[in-house]
Amino acid sequence: MTRFIFIISLVLCASVAFSLEVQPLAFEKEVSPGEKILIPLKISSEVDQKVSLTLLKYTQREDGKHEFVEYEDSRDSVLNWFAFPEEVFLRAYYSANISVEVKVPYTARGTYVSVIMVEPEEEGAVTGITIKVRFAVLIVLRVSAPGLRQTYEIEDFDIIPDENKEPVLTVKFHNNSPLDYFASLDAAIRGPDGRTVEKVHLETGQSSSRGITQTWLVPDARVVFSEKISKILSTGKYKVHLYVNYGDRQRIVTKSFQIDREQFSLPEPKELYLLFERPDISLHLKPRSVKTELVSVTNKGKEPVDVSVALSEIRINYENSLLSWTTLRGKEEFSLSPGKSSKTVLTFKVPADAQEGAYYGKLVYTASKDATPIISRDFLLSLIIGEPTISATLLSIDIERGEDQEILFSALLENNGEVHLANIKGTYEIFNPGEIVPVFSGELEPSREGWILPEEKVIMAAILEGTLEEGNYILVLKVYDGENFVMQANTGFEIKNNTGDESQ
Repeated sequence: MTRFIFIISLVLCASVAFSLEVQPLAFEKEVSPGEKILIPLKISSEVDQKVSLTLLKYTQREDGKHEFVEYEDSRDSVLNWFAFPEEVFLRAYYSANISVEVKVPYTARGTYVSVIMVEPEEEGAVTGITIKVRFAVLIVLRVSAPGLRQTYEIEDFDIIPDENKEPVLTVKFHNNSPLDYFASLDAAIRGPDGRTVEKVHLETGQSSSRGITQTWLVPDARVVFSEKISKILSTGKYKVHLYVNYGDRQRIVTKSFQIDREQFSLPEPKELYLLFERPDISLHLKPRSVKTELVSVTNKGKEPVDVSVALSEIRINYENSLLSWTTLRGKEEFSLSPGKSSKTVLTFKVPADAQEGAYYGKLVYTASKDATPIISRDFLLSLIIGEPTISATLLSIDIERGEDQEILFSALLENNGEVHLANIKGTYEIFNPGEIVPVFSGELEPSREGWILPEEKVIMAAILEGTLEEGNYILVLKVYDGENFVMQANTGFEIKNNTGDESQ
């Protein structure tokens, strides 16, 4: 489970050096009912000062971002698990080592997320600005117990108009399990003719602010995932296949929507304002290499736009970054008339000590009208040194019935290699045990477009034409990245009660 670190400051001032230091800022542990643990905290200061320590409950708003609230003072409250001093006096340049004692009750089960807020009692004034800094120490305790499962509930699933009457797909997602997990939602929008019109990845406030594809959900969190749909150009009945990845499992939820011009505005696709000659740059280079590339963007829309371009990390704090190796030349802000193009020059200079692996970044293009952004698009960049491993692993499979009783097959994959999967595709064959002719076979399509970076997950899905009778089956799954073979998985599953439910 990825660690989360939160530093909360009430007033930020870049010219001020904060004098307080707290370690660690995150602690997580698998524990058992009745277990007693000690959490070491180290607090130091550059000045003599008194700090207070307060235990708060970690909760999540509908945008997925955190909120800290006081625990209820009851007999069963988590507040009673913890013992630590409420105040500590710090001597300048000396560290205070504090032991936080936690006694887990025998009745506890699931994930409990708390925060110890470390806060100076005195406010200091610097150049007329009052500075007050608080440090939130995140504590995640996962209490093991038999029968615990990651589950979810879709409380709302709709296409609604935004302030400009453009369609937005929104899903209110409830983690109704006692466990925390990461979740991501993708969607395929199919038109009246049954063809896929568009694939979108739904974001939360948490995922968009951190630049990641998944959202961390604590127990009982209710979070809204949403994304604007840009390629619905005509009225009619559209079906949405919602691909839900929660923890190491996945489901497909389907729902149909009627799109009418009375309710929605259906303008030209905004992607027309920023069209690339190619979708990305991916180069195989050696240490000490220097390579220059051109990126061309064209305005195929009907109006002129103002464009800005910036070099950025592909994910926030991504370990294998190529930004320090990359120089961007050309105008970073320019106007682009309809039918006109502009080129950006990129120079990659690989250092002599570059290690084998894949390194990433992106160009972020933003088109604006009257100083109002209308669309941003990412142009992905990768440099591959040596021969990093290409690999993926099958986490789970699922077979269920859709809205119209069609059979939906899905496989959840994780990229456990060292390089991205740029053009993932797959095939499946389903056999009766002992037979060599499959009862079903076909192609799998990914739940979202774009690169699947190392450690990211993707759902591969297909609609089965026909009926799976109750019984045992063998699945042969093959996955490719373009023409390159990535993996093959052979696994058995069982269809129960002739309903489409499966067990792997």
